[in-house]
Amino acid sequence: MLLVAFVAGALGIGMFLLSASILLVLTPFIVAGALILQWRIRRALRQAAREANVTSIDVEYHVIERQKDR
Repeated sequence: MLLVAFVAGALGIGMFLLSASILLVLTPFIVAGALILQWRIRRALRQAAREANVTSIDVEYHVIERQKDR
């Protein structure tokens, strides 16, 4: 029984250390990817705003009311 508890504890500590090391390795890549994605989205939005001024169409709308047939 003591041996089973020792093996279970060692396995739990090993799994914790493995997951913590994977988290420490992947976190910088995830943060860098998020920052690059944010930069690209902002750049695309600024470019779209600049192009929208050139290609926008100015339109006036008028509401035409139709009378219903009774």
